[in-house]
Amino acid sequence: MNSKTMIGWSGLFRVIPVTRVCWVIPVLILGAMSLPVTAQVFHISGNVTTTLSIPWKRKPPKKAFVIGSGEDEWRPLSTTSADGKVRFTVSPGSFSGDEVIVLLDPPADLDIDDHTPPVVRSVLLDGIALPLGEKPDDLVIKTTPKSIIWHVVDKANALDAASTRVRIDGITLARQHIHTEPTPDGGLKIAVEPAALDYGRHRIALAIADTAPLRNICSRQVVFRLFDASNLLRPTDGKVDLKVDSHYPEYPSAAPLIDGVRKLPGSSAGNDVTWASAETAADHWIQVRLPHPVTVREATIHWARPAVASRSVHIQIPAGDGWRTVADTPVGGYGTRETMTWRFAPVTTDCLRFFQPAGSGPASRPNLMWVTEVEAR
Repeated sequence: MNSKTMIGWSGLFRVIPVTRVCWVIPVLILGAMSLPVTAQVFHISGNVTTTLSIPWKRKPPKKAFVIGSGEDEWRPLSTTSADGKVRFTVSPGSFSGDEVIVLLDPPADLDIDDHTPPVVRSVLLDGIALPLGEKPDDLVIKTTPKSIIWHVVDKANALDAASTRVRIDGITLARQHIHTEPTPDGGLKIAVEPAALDYGRHRIALAIADTAPLRNICSRQVVFRLFDASNLLRPTDGKVDLKVDSHYPEYPSAAPLIDGVRKLPGSSAGNDVTWASAETAADHWIQVRLPHPVTVREATIHWARPAVASRSVHIQIPAGDGWRTVADTPVGGYGTRETMTWRFAPVTTDCLRFFQPAGSGPASRPNLMWVTEVEAR
């Protein structure tokens, strides 16, 4: 609602400018929405019959309609105009739903009875067309997509480009990173370029509305899993020396850390697929020594559960009689994630250590390190 929106009240109430939603009894206009045409839509909440006066600097509206938020059909609404205002009476009790919606001056080309959301005609991931089934596309790819492009159309009304929203793993993408372009069929091409994503499952969701007064919304998801089967910590030649600082009473084996199993079967997180350190207030670590030096650019941990992701881990290589940290967890940590990857300047080494400082485990169990798989590339 912008600062020019005015609310007119009958009886003891006067016309007041508003800049935020507030509760006024008996009736409140929750919002005035300008469509990308000349129509104005008002959402009204209340429980008694009231005459409203709305500032109106245009010619008197030629048409006016009203509908309850729980209804499908618009009803004609009588209005009067005088002194730069439009007046009408609403009786919330005669409508179903939580709100009464008033539409003033819809243009001739606006289909106010449109209840059908826009349709996605195509989805391209790095130029490759994805299937348009009802279920989300569950793909396996090796690197973060450079681009995802949706082609969206609406038969009844124009699309509202400003309503476009894209969420990546539940986080709303900033508007400047969403690019829209009209298409010859009256639709829109919507493109995003995701930033580098970690290995694991990701969900990119699009939502866009048309310009119908009741705002039909199209939602579409692209679901994929970033997966790179390569792992320098599982060489094809020679023997790997795998060491850990300790183990949890029922997790004596460290072998699951480099067995190639990244995804846990069902609810299992036992020692057949994960390793857990002793739950003590001490440093915990996983050390992998290779049969020969390799060049490493990134290291990955797959946690036993997102909720047990450690808050701080250092990626280290030998340096003299000690260790040199080549990558660290950012300030604030990575949060609760299934997978964490540290990327750094290439180093050549025959040994890599995943080091968790004392008390840096998950917030719920800070003295524990619980891992499914470790990787390097």
